[in-house]
Amino acid sequence: MTSTEIRETFHEVADLVVVPALDAAAFEARVSRARRRRTTGRLVGAVVAAALVVTAAGVGLGLDHRRVGEPLAGPQPEWPYDTQAFAFRLDGHLTVNGPSGATVTWTLAVQDVVGSTDAGVLVLDPAGRVLLVPLAEDGTPGDPVPVIGEQPVRVVRLSADGATIGWVDVAGDLHLRPVDAAGDTVSRAFPADAELVAVDDTSWLVQQGDRLWLERAGQPRTEVDPERGILGAQVAGGTVSVSTRTGVELFASTDGLRRLGTLGGSVGRLSPDGGVYAAAPSESERADGMRPGVFVLDTTTGDQTRLTGFDRTGYALGLVWRGPDRFYVLTAVPSNDLGHPLRVLQECSLAALECQTRAEDSTGTLHLPVG
Repeated sequence: MTSTEIRETFHEVADLVVVPALDAAAFEARVSRARRRRTTGRLVGAVVAAALVVTAAGVGLGLDHRRVGEPLAGPQPEWPYDTQAFAFRLDGHLTVNGPSGATVTWTLAVQDVVGSTDAGVLVLDPAGRVLLVPLAEDGTPGDPVPVIGEQPVRVVRLSADGATIGWVDVAGDLHLRPVDAAGDTVSRAFPADAELVAVDDTSWLVQQGDRLWLERAGQPRTEVDPERGILGAQVAGGTVSVSTRTGVELFASTDGLRRLGTLGGSVGRLSPDGGVYAAAPSESERADGMRPGVFVLDTTTGDQTRLTGFDRTGYALGLVWRGPDRFYVLTAVPSNDLGHPLRVLQECSLAALECQTRAEDSTGTLHLPVG
């Protein structure tokens, strides 16, 4: 399909397709958090005028931190659910946007922030070790603790629900275990020519060249065969999602059979239970005519709903879930002043079907958790 054909198809879809609404009651059932007022914050740059010294007990990340943002001034719109601390990588360091809206970059250097768990945030340090960093309710990190010992890993993945960690060690063996357990549930040789793409509690996705396989211990592997080339994939609950150049395709994790597909939404993620796929258009999809914005897709029925409050001028760089209701979208917004796109972090609520800006990064170094 040529770019012109893709663009025409997007316009046809926008003009002709009536998108049904998602079942709001079903979404509400996923969420149990109390209502409260939310404030937002912005990152205003990487160069910090002053460093503050942290003397509070239990913080062992180099003892100083750099504040790079303050809560936005003025009254803020009502936000229907609690805002939790959200961790990401900025300028190669662990950075946390707290419930108050303030953003703090800590001196803990990281290769990647892997994702959030009930016990804290998983990070990959410069030596390739997987560390768990506890987070207080206000977003203050505690002392990092090795999760799987001091040995480095080749790759690490975290399940969509934050309960299971999978990694390939330097010897080339695959391991799966619950984040809060000491022993592996899976330990086996991993193909040298393969890539560990994603993990769930008892299964994992493996890409070898242009082929994708869903594997479980003691069972035959199942091939997941999208119609387009594979850009990325995820498994959660009973669903496998495969991002392609033109959109996303969804499959049943039980047998690998294709459920449905949609044009657009190649930048997206499955919810922790696999029941919803949240997405936003990529740079290439915007260039091909897809209108901006965030939408959520019911992975069983295919029903779609667009969210309000999203910055509509840019394109999506990434998306990650933080619990059953909340997900975050990182977008690139054109900026004549910077000479490169401004990165905008937005928080979206599935129950409210609404997004709000959480932070801005003028350095171009903000990266979401890799999952």
